[in-house]
Amino acid sequence: MADVAAIVFERFTNIYGEPKHTPNPEAFFEEYERALSGYSDALLRRAIDLVIAEHAFTTWPTIGKICKAIEKAAPPPAPLSTFKDDVTMAPPSPIAKENVQRLVDQVKADFSLREAAKTPAERMAKYPTRDDWQRMIDETPNAGLHGLTERSRRMMGDE
Repeated sequence: MADVAAIVFERFTNIYGEPKHTPNPEAFFEEYERALSGYSDALLRRAIDLVIAEHAFTTWPTIGKICKAIEKAAPPPAPLSTFKDDVTMAPPSPIAKENVQRLVDQVKADFSLREAAKTPAERMAKYPTRDDWQRMIDETPNAGLHGLTERSRRMMGDE
């Protein structure tokens, strides 16, 4: 955590003087402290150097201007992946293979137990019946495009 008083307040007071544009200097300093205390000393020092170099007025720079300088002074983020295309991974160990197989077997067993606990009607409930299909065919806006052929109706005993 940065020592904002030592890094920011002393330097800005030396350069810009006391903040004259605020009716409440204590609250002014508290806002700077709250906004800037989460950064490292080194990063805050680099950012303040940037602000002082770029700031053209005799008033104190805003917190927003300091935060933008912190973004500039911060090191670039680490890449999302450190893997290179030419890097090959070691094959899994026998223990890792056993663990994976044990998990797969457990999932299969759990699934089998759940399926076995269902009645035949429950197992078939997820499939549409002939009446469901016929209702979908009858209610489609493309009536006449779908439906049972004459041969299919004869096979089903409808004709």
